[in-house]
Amino acid sequence: MAISEHYDVLIVGRTVAGLMAATLLAKRRLRVRVLDVGFSPEPDLPVFGLETTPLLHPLLDEMGLVHDVRTRIFGPPTAVNIALSDRRFAFPPDARKRAQILGEVFPDEQDPLLELFSFIERFGPKMDSMLDGELDFSADGFRATRGLQRLAEESGLDDLVGQTRSWSENQIISDFVKALLAVSGRLDGGPDYMTPAAIRSLWHLCFGIPRIRDGRRGLEDLLAQKLLTSGGTIEEHRIADQFDIRRKRIKSIQTTDGAVFGGDAVIVSGGMNTLNMLAGEVIGAVETATLNRVAIPAYERPQPFLDPCGWIPRLGHAPVLARPQDGTVALLSVDTGSLPIEQLVPATNIARSEAIESPWSGPAQLDTFGFCSSALRSPLKNTLLIGESMMPGLGIEGACLTAYQAAEAVTASKASRWPFGGKL
Repeated sequence: MAISEHYDVLIVGRTVAGLMAATLLAKRRLRVRVLDVGFSPEPDLPVFGLETTPLLHPLLDEMGLVHDVRTRIFGPPTAVNIALSDRRFAFPPDARKRAQILGEVFPDEQDPLLELFSFIERFGPKMDSMLDGELDFSADGFRATRGLQRLAEESGLDDLVGQTRSWSENQIISDFVKALLAVSGRLDGGPDYMTPAAIRSLWHLCFGIPRIRDGRRGLEDLLAQKLLTSGGTIEEHRIADQFDIRRKRIKSIQTTDGAVFGGDAVIVSGGMNTLNMLAGEVIGAVETATLNRVAIPAYERPQPFLDPCGWIPRLGHAPVLARPQDGTVALLSVDTGSLPIEQLVPATNIARSEAIESPWSGPAQLDTFGFCSSALRSPLKNTLLIGESMMPGLGIEGACLTAYQAAEAVTASKASRWPFGGKL
């Protein structure tokens, strides 16, 4: 294929992480082009973690967006809504109000719940030094593994890494934690035991969901405007369709209308749908669950709760994660089989759509702390994987960290004096 235009970096996927990486690189005077894809590359989850992400403000400062983002936040953070099989309630960001509600909703479990969240609020900040951009989360290599282990020992996290400390012996508390993790983006429910990544997710949620004007789309539009004024380019109408892979490198990307773009480096903004565009033998198999979109009658939905909402109905003894989305309810089974929806909801007028693979990966743990759902460094030599799907459940923190690491790696490769060009 004849290449129409060549760039320093091609970004595949118009997401928060993709636009953030593109803007950083454009501000560093690299030629950048963003190619959209014909589907949502990542789950449409609420934006959270703005108050608790150490890397966010340095990135916004470099991009010149500190004031712009601040003016788009209005009102106090919203509460997270939880619907268990036997009770429904709000999980507010105010600690006193939260303690009061938990005490009223769980009178028999009040003390262990308060102890659990006290532990979470003590534990969460310990990971700031790991998630401030100084650590390379390549998760591939002996030095990276040893570095993570040393950090675990220094920060007091080593008692959780690789351990199986249960959230609670009480099934009600365990379901409650899983509902919160579902809101945070871990739609596989997360592990039955404590991990640093899951605790960090819960710590973010303790500060509430920021109310951003126009939501995630508004944040993406803000980043897109800054990218364009910084000299970057966004392909508004052409859709990335095919990768030309040669010698373990992406040589070019063809769009649906036949245009071909080349790039020294390629950044793929995560999500299983986007990764599936690459050859299966390149990325490898990724465990997924079955996602069913079901139109459940209004009187069976968790009312008056709106998204963000974690809802766990039960099918026998197995919990099934659910969230309202666009007038329907998305149900996620934790196995690869299809859900007998009729047993879940005692109603007859269920409009069930065809089951599709979930874009959220299974509980694969590829690094010491279990942050990454897939390797951040692709097996392809000039390709990096970024996005919240790569670091699920960390909210905007996952987007910031992966975008920053990718921008740093590309910047370093372009500055390399290697005689045959920069190497990722």
